[in-house]
Amino acid sequence: MKRSFTRLFTIAAFLAFGASAFAQLAFNGYYRVGGVYDSDSSKYYSSAADKLLTLSDRIRLNISFAAPDDMYGFKSRLQADQAISSTGSPTSAIANLFTDSATTTAATSGSKTTYTTTNAWSNWKFAEGYAKFLDGMVKLTAGRLDVTDYMVTQSVTNIYLGNVFTDEPSVAYGSILGGQKGNTTGALLQTWPIENLSAAVMVRTDGSQEYKTHHYGLDAYYMVPGIGKALFASNLGYYAASTNAMEKLDKSFASLGFSYTGYPGLTATVAYRYNGYVLNGDGDYKAAHGAIAVVEYSAGPLFADLSGDFDLTNSHRYFEGEVAYAIIPQVKVRGYFGYTESTTVNFAKITLNGSSMANNSLMGADIVLPVGKAEASLGLAYADKAKIQIPLIVKANF
Repeated sequence: MKRSFTRLFTIAAFLAFGASAFAQLAFNGYYRVGGVYDSDSSKYYSSAADKLLTLSDRIRLNISFAAPDDMYGFKSRLQADQAISSTGSPTSAIANLFTDSATTTAATSGSKTTYTTTNAWSNWKFAEGYAKFLDGMVKLTAGRLDVTDYMVTQSVTNIYLGNVFTDEPSVAYGSILGGQKGNTTGALLQTWPIENLSAAVMVRTDGSQEYKTHHYGLDAYYMVPGIGKALFASNLGYYAASTNAMEKLDKSFASLGFSYTGYPGLTATVAYRYNGYVLNGDGDYKAAHGAIAVVEYSAGPLFADLSGDFDLTNSHRYFEGEVAYAIIPQVKVRGYFGYTESTTVNFAKITLNGSSMANNSLMGADIVLPVGKAEASLGLAYADKAKIQIPLIVKANF
């Protein structure tokens, strides 16, 4: 069934905070629309008409509230995406923003009927509330989580890139604590027992058998003033939303890393990853060791990023990088590349005829024209399967 969140959200906000607090809500986001011309997809699709143009748009709305002393508040993100081929119907993400495609099904066994709701969070990338206690030494966050305290990811804005997280079990899996790419619903209890140290316990509530240990994770960071931040993230046992989850500690996920920020404009992060339940090249689920690296540098008009995710056990490598330079405030040029041996990564995020092409390599360049809070970009990209692509994107921030 389709449900509108607009009225429900407005009423709930007024009831929870009152009219005066409602006025303190912060709203921002962006609308992005564009098209990508694909020169040579006919060999991968039976319909030649679908090879010409893919149109897509996205609308993102961030809504947040914080008390004056920041002892309680919430933050959330609504996002809708729409993509159509050259033969598809012209629909828009705007029409879908406040519509959640939650579906409820009923299954009857004997005299008992069980109701199951799926996709209840389809348009909410994250929606979490928080409260602090003991003068801020303890913080409880609950909902669809987006907690970035214990992880590092990239800050690239290219539509093709941004797949490396220090707290993901494998490349393109998504952050286990970040709603932007993860799918974690639950609660996180954070503490700051001593200066510069934070430790946390997470519990997930979006799977089966919530009382099992595989629904729990431990996280921590330690700040080294003037140098950087040590990071730890984990999940106890193998988490799955179905009965495939496993409680054994040797099936756990854990990452340990350090993010160096001691040089102005530079962030250099490396991390080691242990994933106790990954499909190896021999077709069996065993433990895998990996490494993650994110290096970014920003100085005046220059921005550069180089990131990688490496499965050392199975010899799977993933790289992506970007360099952007603002020639003048109104003109920026950007170059990027990506390479992967993983079948789960799709560099060219374009859907044709209901399917996506999993490109293993990509390179391209854009010219970006910022105008106030908006920007337009025109580029040329080449992917090993999608071949030549010409993306034209217009993005308006608000």
